[in-house]
Amino acid sequence: MMPIVGGEAWLINANVPVLGSSKYDSKRSRKLLLHKNEIVSIGTKVKQQKLTLLPVAVYTKGRFVKAELALAKPKKEFEKREDIKRKDIERDLAQELRVKD
Repeated sequence: MMPIVGGEAWLINANVPVLGSSKYDSKRSRKLLLHKNEIVSIGTKVKQQKLTLLPVAVYTKGRFVKAELALAKPKKEFEKREDIKRKDIERDLAQELRVKD
């Protein structure tokens, strides 16, 4: 989850594993370093176009944690139902193939 609070972007409740002998809370909230115009742009897109800001990849570089961000549109209810049906069918087919072997 990545809300924009007080003109700052935050990475909340993301698990960044502890590396080496350093000790820190791996699930603490982290402030994202973005330019002000990037934060404004992302904030307006999230509000107006009803998009969600997601971290696609998180990796460490020295003492810094870097995150690749993406704006995504959530699935509609009928798309979720279609995916559930497709997964059920695939699971049933896989189960039948295992039984035949």
